[in-house]
Amino acid sequence: MRRFVIFVILFIIIFSFSLQANSSPALVVKGGVNSSEFKYEDDIFGVENSSIMGFTGGIGLDVPFLKYFGVEMDIFFSQKGGERKAFIPYAFDFSTFDFIYANINSIDTLSYLEFPLILKGRLGGRQIKFFAGVGASFGLFLGGNAEREVTLNGETTFEEGRLIDINPIDISFVLSAGVELLTFVLEFRLEQGMENINNDELTRDIEIIKNNTLSFLVGFKFGKPDDALDPFDDPYY
Repeated sequence: MRRFVIFVILFIIIFSFSLQANSSPALVVKGGVNSSEFKYEDDIFGVENSSIMGFTGGIGLDVPFLKYFGVEMDIFFSQKGGERKAFIPYAFDFSTFDFIYANINSIDTLSYLEFPLILKGRLGGRQIKFFAGVGASFGLFLGGNAEREVTLNGETTFEEGRLIDINPIDISFVLSAGVELLTFVLEFRLEQGMENINNDELTRDIEIIKNNTLSFLVGFKFGKPDDALDPFDDPYY
């Protein structure tokens, strides 16, 4: 909750400052793919992680201020998750008073409504600009699906169901870099989750799981072009 409050305060400060910058905001429409996996802290089961692919996309406002800086505020739908393989306790045998272990291969897909806030620095002219940014993203968990392959005593079964023990809020640290070609935008984003998404009452304090996502985005900007920035618009270059 403390991180959520900090995020809201930061959003209000930057948004207010950008509105006072006397600049014309541009509407941004972006879409692309996520390559995401789970990052474990204090992993007690020796989980083997692999990444999965998902869709991401949405709209935003890009507000320039000063000469080389701007802030982008987005609303994105984002699919995250990961593939997990582990040999873990699956059931309890009351005849031996011991756990029965199984090999489990699980593909978990999580859907979020995200609100990234990114402070960007740019260099270029009207035709081409390079940019890099840093910020944070606040995510609301919309729902999730799990596909599991369970091998127990040599027999393999398949299970599918909804994920319910997921933290409803996720906050991520964001790094961004890309290029703008006229109105076309090409961007890479790295998001590192800061919240434990494991909300299971029995394991959330001992099994810390965080989202880790690399996004590739393409899109378009609609609005008044930014002022040209040296050196690309200098006629002597």
